[in-house]
Amino acid sequence: MGAFSTLRKYWGLPLVETRQYCIVIFFHYTGIAEERRAGRTSPSANKKERKMVPTVTAAQARMPQVVATESLADRIVSGLSELGVEYVFGVPGAAIDPLFHALARSEEKGGPRAVLARHEAGAVFMADGYARETGRLGVACATTGPGITNLITGVACAYANEIPLLVISGQPALALHGRGAFQDSSCAGIDAIAMLRPCTRYDTMVTHPDQLESKLKAAILRAQQSPRGPAHISIPVDLLRQPVSSLAQPLPALLGARSVDALPGLDRLLEEIRAAASVVWIIGSGCGRAAESVVALAEATASPFITAPNAKGLIDPRHPLFAGVFGFGGHAEATRLLEHGPDLLLAFGTRLTEWNTGGGSRALLNERLVLVDDCEEHFLHAPMARLQVKGDIGAVARTMRRALGEVVRERSAVARRSAAFGEATDHPRDSGDPVGHAEVCAALSQHCPPGARVVADAGTATAWAVHCLSIRNRRSPLRLASAEPSSQPERRTRHRSWLQVTTDFSPMGWAIGASIGMARARQDGPVICLTGDGSYLLSSQELSVARSENLPLILIVLNDAAYGMVRHLQRRAGLPETAVALPPVDFAMQARSLGIEAFRVRDRLSFHGLPWPELLSRHQPTLVDIHVDPEEAPPINLGAR
Repeated sequence: MGAFSTLRKYWGLPLVETRQYCIVIFFHYTGIAEERRAGRTSPSANKKERKMVPTVTAAQARMPQVVATESLADRIVSGLSELGVEYVFGVPGAAIDPLFHALARSEEKGGPRAVLARHEAGAVFMADGYARETGRLGVACATTGPGITNLITGVACAYANEIPLLVISGQPALALHGRGAFQDSSCAGIDAIAMLRPCTRYDTMVTHPDQLESKLKAAILRAQQSPRGPAHISIPVDLLRQPVSSLAQPLPALLGARSVDALPGLDRLLEEIRAAASVVWIIGSGCGRAAESVVALAEATASPFITAPNAKGLIDPRHPLFAGVFGFGGHAEATRLLEHGPDLLLAFGTRLTEWNTGGGSRALLNERLVLVDDCEEHFLHAPMARLQVKGDIGAVARTMRRALGEVVRERSAVARRSAAFGEATDHPRDSGDPVGHAEVCAALSQHCPPGARVVADAGTATAWAVHCLSIRNRRSPLRLASAEPSSQPERRTRHRSWLQVTTDFSPMGWAIGASIGMARARQDGPVICLTGDGSYLLSSQELSVARSENLPLILIVLNDAAYGMVRHLQRRAGLPETAVALPPVDFAMQARSLGIEAFRVRDRLSFHGLPWPELLSRHQPTLVDIHVDPEEAPPINLGAR
């Protein structure tokens, strides 16, 4: 390899061993004979003085010339830039180091840059939040070995919640696989591909530079095709450094969605609606921006609508036709509405999981149910449904709205409520009492500006946020009915949702990372993270990322000195409280040690003294440690477990 290395150095190529190419170079030196004849040199002349000139034959000149101007890592970053990705969230390590160097070069040119997380799961949670807020691909990366295994919880959460992510992991040099390499995560070591396969839509290792284009495109397509989710590419460190040519096709060309105007089964659905005396519309998180079109259908038919727990943030909870949330954290009014037996239950983009169905309630899962979705997998949980319509949700809703024009005039208006549904109510308390969870939600509902985002963590924080929060959406109900619908198909994301929760898989600490990713993506307006003390203790290190990035993030710790969700589930089941108590911690002091301003709220008197307008207008992270009532039962609203 000595001669080969010398040649590579001579030609200015990276000194990286490769076994994929055989390079034969013929050197033709014509000056020695002439020098000898002129008596200017001898066979023993210093070889350093000889000038070697490569000879290119006519056949070689006709061969395709590949000009490699960037490394494989650089090519990945430039491809992400083409897709509009601004940030890659990750934790560095030797096997992924070339990607971080490529991101540093990209940042100098105004392209995508790295955001350093403190734990790989936190990096994936940040990418999750970024994808939810922007509607674009979230990207996370990690080194080999423990870096990959630390990713798994975040990847599994994104898979269960159908969040489009690209996850890039490093590997030891290809020639070292199966030879005792440090942190070998190939199929000959701790097989990372096998571990991630059950929770990814696409999972592969790049073993040759020429594979990058096809595998990167496949990963991006699978991540964003329905059902969406994470795609994983693992790349050995030596390949990340190798020079490659540009991609033949720009990546954005892969993502053009097609709108569907005519769908099989739609005529039958329209007939069912015309024949029904009463209809309830159900909005699921899969609607994304198409939620507006479904609300317009409810208005056109003067019918109430409800949402799944993870879709409340897509609508204005003050809308007069909104009848609450059904499922986890839901409302009695929504349950009564379904139990009274409307002729049709029209569910758009709604996954029929345990939390979305109130523990499998027959009030929803019955023969009156009609599902509209762009993913056939979601129909598997509803064999009892009267009708299943597969198609782009926005296109279906717009087509139905046009077709139901004559029915609209025949419908009578329903009673309109004057108050926002789900606004927090609280029982009387003394000023020295612990703060009520509903009281926290009431303060946020009152003070949050329309552009605010709330991210609620797993457990009781999600239950209270879904049940009580009522932040006014920028879109008014009247505008929803009168605005001309867009002809562009809506992507299946929770893009522009003012409330973000994870109701499937739901790991503790998710909201901390996700809120950081959302805050990094946003141009204006605050992001509020509602988390419990148990979740915060699990992921509090990520708060230092918010400090490093100087993000407009307000992190509210609902501190009840316990794993509250577990405690209340044990109480519901009549079990003794076991393994739920947490020690008292001054979270405000911990935040100040990170250079973050913090408030400690021990009772209602200090809570009502918080400067909410100032907090919500800050352009830096703030922590509020609120001692909440540990005896206040959360509105779980699920069947017996």
